[in-house]
Amino acid sequence: MRRSGQHKHTDGHATACSHLPPAGGFIMSDRQFARSTPPPTATLLLAGVLMLSPASLANDDTDVANLVADDVAAGVLSFRVTDDAGATIPCRLTFIGEGGPGANLFTRTDARPTEFAVRNNVIYSVSGFGQVTVPVGTYTVYASRGMEWSIQSADIVIGKDQTAAFEAALRHEVDTTGWISGDFHLHTLTHSGHGDANMEERVISFVGEGLEFAVATDHNHNTDYGPTVHKIGIDHRVTTVTGNEVSTPIGHFNAFPLDPQRKIPPPDLRNARALFKLIRDETNQYGVTPVIQLNHPRWYGIDYFRRTGLDPVIGTSESPSYSSDFDSLEVFNDNPGWGYYNDDIPGDPPRGSNRHWVLGDWFNLLNRGYRYT
Repeated sequence: MRRSGQHKHTDGHATACSHLPPAGGFIMSDRQFARSTPPPTATLLLAGVLMLSPASLANDDTDVANLVADDVAAGVLSFRVTDDAGATIPCRLTFIGEGGPGANLFTRTDARPTEFAVRNNVIYSVSGFGQVTVPVGTYTVYASRGMEWSIQSADIVIGKDQTAAFEAALRHEVDTTGWISGDFHLHTLTHSGHGDANMEERVISFVGEGLEFAVATDHNHNTDYGPTVHKIGIDHRVTTVTGNEVSTPIGHFNAFPLDPQRKIPPPDLRNARALFKLIRDETNQYGVTPVIQLNHPRWYGIDYFRRTGLDPVIGTSESPSYSSDFDSLEVFNDNPGWGYYNDDIPGDPPRGSNRHWVLGDWFNLLNRGYRYT
């Protein structure tokens, strides 16, 4: 950017910012911009602050992400997903073709690890724009961004070595003033052994679903998403907190916020009173007492309520290993919200399974005066 020949140089990160004097007459120039179609646009924010982001740029043919196996005939989809104001946003693209939902279209899952998270027929894009290879065929392509946003779709034909275009403008349908979108139970395959996502994929996928607050809760590991979020360049999109799904013989308990550098709580404790006290005493950079969340407390084998003798009718326990010193509990986790099944109905799960009692437990605890979330 220059006026009278003065240049501003960027550091190579995703967004360039410069303070400008009130007068006009500026020219923006960058070698990468010279190959962008259409030409880039700059947005003047507040008084004399110019923000220039590649999210406003369309890639050219040399910047195609190859997500398809070499032996599969493919074309290219150029896509762009925007918000109400026309700015590109993180999003999810879902492809439904002749193979139906879940067809394994995109096998190169690590092609662009800081741009896309890819599984089967789904692409999460951290920028909301780009070009990707797609197997030849006819698809209905859906653009979405979680529960708060609208969905747009279009029927797209991908020809061999041809480029098709898909643009979607999503609306923020739900007024969330005063609220944030959060997930307090998240895993990575890297640190939990399940969750089907490495650190980059997990971050890109939850940002693509519109999360604004994400708690890392790998099993017995203080995971910190912060460095990954910063590496990808989306600190402005999401706030993350280090947590831990403390997994013990008597149940699984999310604890957050935690210090990523501190030792994890002992995973072999069988007394919730002792365990919860250790968690509450953990120090963290925020200077707050950690939250304790009960996870799937009727999931058979790791069902805290059964293992510590909580009465499913009156909501009390006489067990010395039981503690009521928690803040929240999962009502929905692979179980119907109404929480009850009848033993005499064929096919219903056995009493004591993860599909039994959770909503009823919560109501009974509320009736006893507890105020759990």
